[in-house]
Amino acid sequence: MGIFFKKASLIFLFIFLISFSSFSSQKKLSILFFYSNNCKNCDYVKERVIPVAEEKFADSIQMNFFNIEDIENYKYFMQLEEQFGKAGKNFPIILIQNKFLNGRREIEENLLKEIEISLNKKRSSLPEKNQSVNLPKKLSLIAIISGGLLDGINPCVFTVIIFFISYLFYLKKNKRNVLFSGIFFILGCFCSYYLLGLGIYKIFESISLLKTFSLILKGLVAFIVLLLIYLNLKDAYLISRGKKMELKLNNKSIIRMHKIIKRTSSMRFSTVLAFFTGAIVSLVEFPCTGQIYIPIILLIKEQALKGYFYLFLYNIFFILPLILLFLIIYLGINISKIIKFYSKNIVAMKIAFSGFFLILFLIYFISF
Repeated sequence: MGIFFKKASLIFLFIFLISFSSFSSQKKLSILFFYSNNCKNCDYVKERVIPVAEEKFADSIQMNFFNIEDIENYKYFMQLEEQFGKAGKNFPIILIQNKFLNGRREIEENLLKEIEISLNKKRSSLPEKNQSVNLPKKLSLIAIISGGLLDGINPCVFTVIIFFISYLFYLKKNKRNVLFSGIFFILGCFCSYYLLGLGIYKIFESISLLKTFSLILKGLVAFIVLLLIYLNLKDAYLISRGKKMELKLNNKSIIRMHKIIKRTSSMRFSTVLAFFTGAIVSLVEFPCTGQIYIPIILLIKEQALKGYFYLFLYNIFFILPLILLFLIIYLGINISKIIKFYSKNIVAMKIAFSGFFLILFLIYFISF
């Protein structure tokens, strides 16, 4: 009899463990909470409303938090809107099953009730966050690297650094002074250009939170890229006919940059001041260099890439041609030979710019 009870106890325990395992593994109700930073209503719901729901339905619900300012989270939000209909405009927004709760008041009044209703229904699985992008990230990476290199050999940039280094030699600066001045100048260009790019990236990111404005922005930049294809081809044609190109810095900006370089290079502590010279010059020449930079920034944002890193990468490749040019001049190669080589190949460069912009336009067109 004792053996019988032992066996029965073991069987009962086995059945209980299976039942408990089955019960505990039951899928929790997934609730998605979309919020933004500096949103008082979002903070209120997060701190006052959600803890009440979690306490009441502790073992039955799973809260998932998504910052809508993250581009990947925003794309996921749009994906859910396409499937379940418009969510509304007031954040925070909660999705339970296939229903959106919009804004602090609606969430506060209906969250507990909707959880109870959803727990008593058959639970439908929500689509997983889509991590894929419209085009392969490798293609975007190639565009970023090639864009940085092309931007670095832009006539706007090349002519300025040639003038800067030539002027240092004209002032009979010693080689050590020229070396450090060149390094500081390029570092100034890099820092200023990178920070400017970050500012534009943040603006684009803010605009993307409004779907309509995001589409308008993409359409506008795509049109500008299309226009740049035409203008660069036109420049190639004009240069081949011995005429002046149109896509260039105006004479006022060139004179202004030359004045800045002359003034700071003649001052005391000119080596350190070269950093600020490079920073200022890169801002002045931005209307010319921005023709590549702005479309690339939008590409980074649209492809949900890591903005800070890819902007940094772009700017590394942007300054590589400047470093190479500086070293060539510093090591004593005749500047006139470089200018002659550059002038001889500027038509091919303009065609390369047009080809690059054509690829960018196709990327934008496909991603619409």
